[in-house]
Parts: sequence; C-alpha cells; structure tokens
Amino acid sequence: MTEPTASWGCVPTTLIGLGAALVLLWLLAGCGRAPFYEQEAPIEEGCWAYDDTVRFSFSVADTSLRYNLYLSVEHADTFPYQNIYVQIHTTYPDGQRFVKLLPLDLFDATGQPNGACSGGVCSTEFVLQKRAILPQVGQYVIAVEQYMRYSPVAGIRALRLRIEPPAAASEGR
Repeated sequence: MTEPTASWGCVPTTLIGLGAALVLLWLLAGCGRAPFYEQEAPIEEGCWAYDDTVRFSFSVADTSLRYNLYLSVEHADTFPYQNIYVQIHTTYPDGQRFVKLLPLDLFDATGQPNGACSGGVCSTEFVLQKRAILPQVGQYVIAVEQYMRYSPVAGIRALRLRIEPPAAASEGR
C-alpha cells in the first residue's frame, strides 16, 4: 500500500517541499536589489555630540549613472523632539565640498513616529536625493553632523546611508 504523500515526522514532505520552494522564491526575489552602498554607523551610548561627525566613504567609477541616496536615523521612540537638524557635508574626489542643512522630522505634528518602531526603537528613512549624478570618478565622503542647539543629543542610536544601485535608480527614465 502506498501513501499519496510520504511524511517526515508529523510534517508531510509535500509541505516541506512547498516551504523550500517559498524560501527559494523569497531569496530570488531579493536578488538584484542590493544597494550600491550601505553602511550603518552606531552612535556611542545613544548620545550624539557635536564632535561625533559620522562619515560615510564610497567610491564611484562610472559618472554617467544616477543614484538614489537615503539616510536612515535610528532613534528612541521617546526622543523628546519632533525633528533633528543635521548638516550634510559632501566631499568630492577633487576636494570640493558642499554643505546642506536639513531638518529631519522623526515625528509628525501629533507626536506619531514617521518611521517604523519596535521595542522602543524607531527607524526613519529620509530621501537625500533622487537620481543624483556623482560627476567625478573616485572617493566621495558624506559626513553627517548633528546641528541642534545643544550637545549631546540623547536618543539617536545610529545613522545609515544607503545608495541605490544605478539600475534601480534609473527606472522610470
């Protein structure tokens, strides 16, 4: 007598095969979307001081491509302010430097987090620039400094810079 499905313990092998296929599908769906660059920088003890500038460094070889740049801020859900001000310093391979002051709204006007929260920690992602052209070949540095009226700022746990790959950034041309 043969059974329509063999079993492995109390789990039918057809379910194991289905589970394996779903895992494989999930892994394949994620392929091809790896960031061009992604780096996280923890903030020591969750207190960000003026002189604790966070630096991200990456290299560009093809100046004809466009990139999407994102900055994520990981912070305590009890962060006492709606936003945090940062200065973004971009240094090009030839030494040119550009500075931009940005307010990053971690919470909306009603006090609700703008990002995803779990276990007392929130992560909020901000678009720094869409379809950016990085016009020089070589090493770029993006430095982020806290620009609040006081130092240190408690409750900021980490910053993450993510740069989408050219293929993802060029969609919709």
